[in-house]
Amino acid sequence: VETLLMSLPDVNRDNYHAGEYHNGNLYILRRMGDPQVDQNWSDQLWRYDSPGNGKMLFSYKGLDFRVAPDGSYAAVVYQAGDTSANMLAFIDKNGNVARDFNIEPTEPYANSLNQWSDDGKQFWGQLQFDATPKIIYRISISDWSVKKFFVEPLNIGEEFELNANTGQIVYSDYPDFFETGLSQQFIDNATKVHLFLYDLNTQALQTIATSTARHFSPKWLDNATIEYDDPNGGARIEYTVK
Repeated sequence: VETLLMSLPDVNRDNYHAGEYHNGNLYILRRMGDPQVDQNWSDQLWRYDSPGNGKMLFSYKGLDFRVAPDGSYAAVVYQAGDTSANMLAFIDKNGNVARDFNIEPTEPYANSLNQWSDDGKQFWGQLQFDATPKIIYRISISDWSVKKFFVEPLNIGEEFELNANTGQIVYSDYPDFFETGLSQQFIDNATKVHLFLYDLNTQALQTIATSTARHFSPKWLDNATIEYDDPNGGARIEYTVK
């Protein structure tokens, strides 16, 4: 049974991550103005409680956000001025900026938000080129310290999922193709694809499975269990992290 909670205007439905729901509160991106014709357009992050009372938490161009599980902070990235740099800020419950960062190095990478740990003590994101992460970073909320993990040598492909509680990633080396012809050639050549588990803290790397030009679609079920597609075309397989 679906229940309509509220109807909101100007919701940025074109955004791949337009909303989240935590502890009875809806967090939603609203777009004010048309970037094609209005220089003063903006994205606004709003919080709505169950009775429908709304509060704008942050406003800037090009917003993306992730809210901590307890709602204590929202991590937001936004376009700084007329530059292409994506700034990162942490917004408290009242919409005040608790801390901001410019994590991007000189390389032309985009700052992409990932997720919070379940306890809300750590936030993870990545600097990436196209859809593949090159640097993964972790911010500890207690002292706002930043730790960077340089993962470009891992050859991470288009399949990648982080466990924000353990600092482990599961990924495959299936390439991120932008041309249909290259993708078909990859399949026709029966290219081997590997599914890996990597611990960012210890740098331990292990191969979980191998397929022939097949995706794995890996997913963390919990802190010790990974689920992925059977490379032989059967049902999904569960793998216990050792």
